[in-house]
Amino acid sequence: MSAQQPLLTVSPYLYQELIDTLKKVNIHSFDIQIYALEEQDKITIIAYYGESFQQKQQVTFSSHIKKNVDQSYLDFCEKIGESCKETLLKDYFKMMN
Repeated sequence: MSAQQPLLTVSPYLYQELIDTLKKVNIHSFDIQIYALEEQDKITIIAYYGESFQQKQQVTFSSHIKKNVDQSYLDFCEKIGESCKETLLKDYFKMMN
């Protein structure tokens, strides 16, 4: 089993696709930590976000998405964006109270 590595170093292409999707909902690269775990013919994308990066979502894909992004990866990117946005808003209002 290999160790988690930043997605940017594993696949700049996948990283940029995710960051571009997050920008659409005003999530910046410093609001989220994105890692990848490669095993045989699979890649697991792991996203940490929220206060102290305690929230986590991960999905495993076939390694072919490193060259050809499919709809399932784009759906994951959108899901992460919405979830991160909701979490950041909740964290903000909790801090304001």
